[in-house]
Amino acid sequence: MTRPKLPSPPPLTGALAASLADTSSFTVSKQVELFAAVSAPRLRALAERGIVRRYRRDTVLMEEGDVGNVLLVVLTGRVRAYSTALALQGNRAFIEHSAQVADDANASGTRREITYGVYGPGDLVGEMSLDGGPRSASVITLGTTTCSVIHRSVLQTYVAEEPEFAFDLLSRVIAKARHATQSARNLALTDAYGRLSELLTTQAM
Repeated sequence: MTRPKLPSPPPLTGALAASLADTSSFTVSKQVELFAAVSAPRLRALAERGIVRRYRRDTVLMEEGDVGNVLLVVLTGRVRAYSTALALQGNRAFIEHSAQVADDANASGTRREITYGVYGPGDLVGEMSLDGGPRSASVITLGTTTCSVIHRSVLQTYVAEEPEFAFDLLSRVIAKARHATQSARNLALTDAYGRLSELLTTQAM
């Protein structure tokens, strides 16, 4: 049976459109190689419906506070999710991610950058804002990176065809929420040395 033609998603804008190359630049064998990096079958099937883009190092793909209408499946390279905040002297009422916080604890009005995670091939990024709310973090490339850009309308069509993927997506959101909760717990109950030790232990695994 022939699959009905999917509606074309709205054109990409901003950093997501300013790529080094799109899918038309890749051969069929190259596209197969890229999608092979996504081990989860249902996520790979979704990635194949997206627009493949390759980005330079230090390209900001998503901006904190923007309204999100796309998510990314990382195919090659790595991206970092982060936030920035103004740290007032004596005020530490914000989430830190272990030792991954560039700061000057005693300086009044210091800008602090909080890293939530680094994601690579097969990871999904940007799904936390698909409820139509503002993005809670920015995302930047750490090197030349290739992603499949999935518009919200494409995701909705895919979920209607593959309802089980909704549970896959929910599991990923829960895992990220659990990680954020653990980070907040570490901040409240563990000193800086303890957080650094846990971070190094996690990275060594």
